[in-house]
Parts: sequence; C-alpha cells; structure tokens
Amino acid sequence: MSNNNTFRIRKDVNSLTGEELQNFRAAFATIMNLPNTDYRSFSYYAGLHGFPYYQCQHEPRDIEGWPLVHLFLPWHRAYLYFLEKNLQDWFPTVTIPYWDWRSSSGEDQRIPRAFSDETIDNAGAQPNPLVRFFINYPESGIRRYTTRYPGQFVMGIVDLPSYEEIDMILNTPTEHFEDFSESLRNIHNRVHLWTGGNVIDASGNLTNGDMTVVPFAAFDPIFFLHHCMIDRIWWLWQKRNGIGEIPDYYRNISLAPFENGTVERFLDIYALGYDYGEDAIPITGEFR
Repeated sequence: MSNNNTFRIRKDVNSLTGEELQNFRAAFATIMNLPNTDYRSFSYYAGLHGFPYYQCQHEPRDIEGWPLVHLFLPWHRAYLYFLEKNLQDWFPTVTIPYWDWRSSSGEDQRIPRAFSDETIDNAGAQPNPLVRFFINYPESGIRRYTTRYPGQFVMGIVDLPSYEEIDMILNTPTEHFEDFSESLRNIHNRVHLWTGGNVIDASGNLTNGDMTVVPFAAFDPIFFLHHCMIDRIWWLWQKRNGIGEIPDYYRNISLAPFENGTVERFLDIYALGYDYGEDAIPITGEFR
C-alpha cells in the first residue's frame, strides 16, 4: 500500500488534461494486466464488490442491539480510497475522477468519451482499456468481456438523475443521515440500470449490461467513476450539515474487509488526503 500522503484532487472526468487521462488509463491498464490472485489486480478489487467475494455493504443491515445501519456510503468511500491508493503505487499522481451524470434532457445522457471511445486518441489502433474488461474465471465458467448498453431497455425507460433531484437530496435535513443515504442509494441504482441497460441478443435472449447486475457491476471500469460522483454528493451534504453528522453508534462499525476500516476513519475526506476539484461542474442551489 502506498505511503504517499500528498493531498490529491479528484476531478470531473471531462476536466482531465491529456496527461492526466493518459496516466489514469495507464494505471488502470497496469492493474488490469495482473492475475486474479494478485491482491493489487483490478480483478481482485472488482471481485470485492460482488463475484467472487461479495463484501459490499449495499443494503441496510441489522447489527445486534442496534437499529438498521446504512453502510452504503462509508463502505464505498473506503472501497474507492483503497483502489485509488493501489493505483497511486503505480502512478503516484493519479486520482479516480468522477462522472457527473446529472442530466437536463435526453440529449445529454451519455457515457464520457474517455470511457466510450474504442481507441485512444493519437495512439493509432491502441484499444482504450476503460471501455471494457475481460473477466477471466475459467474455474467458474466465466471468460468474457464486460458489456454495457447505456440507455437501452427492452421494456420501460430509465433516465439519468436530474439536477433538481440531486438538489432535493442535498436538502435532506441534518439529522436524517439514513434518509439521505437511502435517497442517494436509490439514485445510484438508477445510474447503474441506465449504464448497464439490456438488449435482446442474436439468439433472442435478454442480455443485461454488467452495471445492471450487482455481482459483476464493478468489473465495468466506469463503476468507479459513478461511485466517485456518489461520494462527492455525500461530501457536499457533509460540508453543509457537518462532517460528523452520523449516528454515534455507527462510528466504530468495521467496514470489512478494509484494514483499519471503521466508519469513523472514512467520514472526513480531508483526513484521507483528497478533495473534489473546484473546476468541476457545481451542484446547483447554494453550491453554485
């Protein structure tokens, strides 16, 4: 694990310089090429969330003697943090950017080009490692590339969240952390569905994109940009309401499997060594 304590800024993916994007791609490509058994590999980190390790704290859960606890936000903050530290072991200046998926119309609902262009600009036919990942678990019968069908659905329509919806969530009162967490988790689910989508394949079978399917969602590289946006929204709510605004009984809850990972440790992103860039597209309302 990196001992680099330099303060870093997470930026909007569309604000990355050419060099920043090049380094980010190179960092991801490096860990994508490590074997599944290497704890530094992309496969290992993706597998913590769903298949094969299933460590994600997504749904509210019971802890004996306490009310339901909502660990969705702190667990994913820890998850991003440790992946980012791993990337920085290879490329020290790299941070995970966020994807600002807020939408004002159907026309602006799209995957960022950094994650959708099949080849890298000015690099000939070199494939873009951020478009897909090869999931390789032959012992489980899984050897395939990730897929996504953004905005495509066999039945029904799912839209990306609007600016107004996020503003409403940010207005959740200070004392209602769990209401805020659940509202943001539901928004998060919609982005997963929109990004993964589903289609009828050539054999007439329904095929879901991986972001739509919890066990494999984190194998799609864009998963981490999506969750970075979720983390950014939580941070904005914390700055408005108080960084420690969470029920006291949460603080010492362990965020397994992360080393020294308690909720308390992951409340303040300044203490973790990062912030979100001022050059980013702002949240509306008082954050404009």
